Parts: sequence; structure tokens; C-alpha cells
Amino acid sequence: MYPASYYYRRRLPGRSRGKGLIICLIVFLMFSTGIGLLKLINIQQAIPKFPLLILGQKGENALNLMCSAMPLLPVSIELNDESNNQSSIQLADILVLRLSRVFRLDRQSPIALLEKELPVPVEVESSAVPVMKAAPVLPNPPSPEPEEPRQAQVPTLSEECLMAVYNTHTGETYALTDGMDRLQGKKGGVVQAAAALEEELEKKLGIRVARSDAINDDVYQYSYAKSKAVLEKLLAENSQIVAAFDVHRDAGKSREESIVNIDGEILAPILIIVGSDARAEFPGWQNNYQFAKKLASEINKQYPGLCLGVMVKDGRYNQFLHPRALLLEIGSVSNSTEEAVQSARLLGKVLGPLIREIYENKQSE
Repeated sequence: MYPASYYYRRRLPGRSRGKGLIICLIVFLMFSTGIGLLKLINIQQAIPKFPLLILGQKGENALNLMCSAMPLLPVSIELNDESNNQSSIQLADILVLRLSRVFRLDRQSPIALLEKELPVPVEVESSAVPVMKAAPVLPNPPSPEPEEPRQAQVPTLSEECLMAVYNTHTGETYALTDGMDRLQGKKGGVVQAAAALEEELEKKLGIRVARSDAINDDVYQYSYAKSKAVLEKLLAENSQIVAAFDVHRDAGKSREESIVNIDGEILAPILIIVGSDARAEFPGWQNNYQFAKKLASEINKQYPGLCLGVMVKDGRYNQFLHPRALLLEIGSVSNSTEEAVQSARLLGKVLGPLIREIYENKQSE
């Protein structure tokens, strides 16, 4: 351990003591020779280098600034008179020399001395200040298109298909859409109407449908023979079928006879055809007829005028294969496909509850 006096001598080396003496000397000289320093610096030379907003354009402004920055300067000016100005200037030379050594100032540059002592901003080249580029203005992103509300999934009434739909005269179509009454060897507008009925029953009512869009009328006179095989296959593969519809369109009607206004919308009227035993054995046709009348009544109850009623004919139309097999003529050749499609959707809304009722009654037996 060192003695206390030696410790303090180590903490305060000679150079530090020398600096203290210099500072005291500077304070004394600033007090006694302020006027000499003022004359030496030549404020008039320094003025043009400072911003005009700070120093102004007159020398007295610079003097005021010096007095504000060095509070002892005004006192020194008042105490000194013209008789001792010369000695003050000589002392100022010594002061400037000391200051230049301590603070590394250029004695020939008054501006350097002022920059060290005066609290005023120094000119800075504009290039020294980095200029940030404005961020590019990006266009607002397009608003996302609103999603269509998803319909709640309808519970399926049965995993089995409860309805069969097919087209004996597959090529029958609507002249307002296709410009002709049938598409030979192709699928006409009646196939689209059958598909609309299927969609309404399955997606909105939860009733599964077994539908065939096989072309049966490529050879017209054998159409019912081919569709008979189609219906037999649908019934064999789906033992729970409660009704079977053969979708057609009518012919030989005018435009006025082929339209109906339902809630302000022009639609194609529906005619139900039921076969009989007039030309061939068909002992159960009355069952088909009763079902047809019930369906027609329900249609007109909900959509008055949409159904033209039930017509009984001599042919069997393969209806002997099922007690609730019916032939539906949706519109005529004078309709558009869209009119027939919309009528098929309304038919599905009415048919769904009837199928549900029949199915539930069978399940309770």
C-alpha cells in the first residue's frame, strides 16, 4: 500500500496540474483583456461566414453575441480604456497562443476560435445531410370479393336413392333455346330439366336421386323399349325407390299455351301423363293415377297454375314397373330451356315432402 499523500500524487499527475494552471490563466486573461481579444478576432471578418439569421448584417450584433457567450467580456470592455489598449493587445497575443496550443486552434483563423467558443451552429454542406427518399406510394390492394354465403348442408333422408329420373325421348329440346324441337342422337333440354329436378331434391331437400341421362331415342320407335331397360336397372340397383319420373316436353302448342306466370316469373307449365290398361294389361294403373292427382294438387296449392293437371292415356309408358311411375311433360317446344329448368326446381320443392312422407310411412310399417 502507498501512503495517502503518495496516492493523491499518483491520482493527480503533473500534466493535470499544469492544465489547471493554464485554465486559471485563461480565466484571468479573458477578464482583463477581453477588449484586446475582441479587436484581434476582427468580428467584421467573421460575420459573412455565419448565417444571417443569427449574426445579422452589422458588427454590433456580433459584439452582442460575443458578450452573451462570454459573460466576463462586457465587464472587461468597461474597465479598459484607450490608454491600456496596446498592452491588452499584447496580452491577447499571449492568450491566443496559449489557446491555440491547448485547443489546437489556427491562430490565423478567427472563425476557428469562434466555432470553439460561441454556441452558434456551424455551416454544414447540404451534401453532408443524408436525404431519405420518400417511400413509394403503393396503390390500395383491391378489396376481396365477398364470398357467397354457404348454404347449410341438408341432412340426407336416406343413404339409399329414393327417386328415379330418366328421359325416354332424350333428344327432346326447347326451340327458343336450341332453334329446333329435338337434337337427334344428343341430349336435349329435357335432360337439363331432369338434372335440375335431381339437384333440387338432393342438395336442398336431402333426397338422393338415381338419374340416367342415357340416350334412348337414337332410334325413335324403340325409345320406350330402351328406356324400359334403363328404368328396370335403376329399380334393381335401388330397392328403396318410392317414385320414378320420365321427363319429356310437350309438342303442338303455341307460345301463349306454353307459359305460366308464377310470382312474376314466366315458367313452363307441367302436365302429368298416366298410362292405363286400355291397350295392354296394366292392373295397377289406378295407383299411379292417385299419386299423380295428389302431386298435381300439391303443385297448384303452392304454385297456382303451374300444373295443367293429370291426363290419362291408352299407353302404359313403362309405368307398370312401379306404382308411382309418372310421365311429366315440362313445357313444350315453344318454351326455353331455362323456363323448363325453373319449373323443374319448383316441382322438386313440392315433390320432396311427398317423397319424405311416403318413405317414413314405409319405414313405420
